[in-house]
Amino acid sequence: MDFRDDTRLVALGDGRFSATLDDRWWIVVGPNGGLLAALLLRAAVAVVAEVRGDVTPRIQTTQYLATAVEGEIDLHAVIERSGRRIVLVAVDVRQGDRVLCRSRVTFGTAEPPVVAVVDHTPPEVGAPADTPLDYRPVGGNDVNIRARLQRRFALERPGCWGGWLRMEPPVPYDHVVVASLMDNWPPSLRTHVDDPARANRLHTTTIELTTYFRTATLDLADDDECLIVLRSGTSAEGYHQEDAELWSPDGRLLATSRQLALVFDHEH
Repeated sequence: MDFRDDTRLVALGDGRFSATLDDRWWIVVGPNGGLLAALLLRAAVAVVAEVRGDVTPRIQTTQYLATAVEGEIDLHAVIERSGRRIVLVAVDVRQGDRVLCRSRVTFGTAEPPVVAVVDHTPPEVGAPADTPLDYRPVGGNDVNIRARLQRRFALERPGCWGGWLRMEPPVPYDHVVVASLMDNWPPSLRTHVDDPARANRLHTTTIELTTYFRTATLDLADDDECLIVLRSGTSAEGYHQEDAELWSPDGRLLATSRQLALVFDHEH
């Protein structure tokens, strides 16, 4: 099995789909938020593909409302607006009578730039081949999701860390894969904690995540490793803001994101 199997949808008609969650993507108490974002986006892509072939995902805002359990989930995607350049889609995921999460996804056409600006630069890090694989033990249910990813820690300083990341086993890149990768690195809040044991106990649960897809064409090989960079914003009153960037191996900005998350100590 690979990521495509884990995010496979069964089309039921009228924008409705079913899928199955199992513990392959579990982290601490439930499924990884990146997996849920990917499922939501896959449903949105499917309904848009039925009517438009000239747009790709540009923005996805996901709100996480309840914790899922293993088993079947139902997805419903609705096109709310289809204009010349922009298509807006609403998607929700339900399990029984509970809404687990919902997304608003904006699709858009690729146009010639009026002003071309890249407002980020990638940090200088070692190449993937020169960076060891991450075998850092973290314990608990973390092991499940870690088997789904290949990670190489390449950057760490107070308030910022990251490294090379791809699916394991490799799968073809698309915007659904990118959506998942944006929420698949340990929280940068840990870089503010000097005690390694305490840092590893720190976990975050995403409340809202917005991803901005910066390019329509990813142009990546299946086994390419992308550089993810996380920056810790504020952490106050039990909430953590974190910004992320995803870079291609040749230095192209693929996506940026911002999330707000609850912070907790896994031992308590």
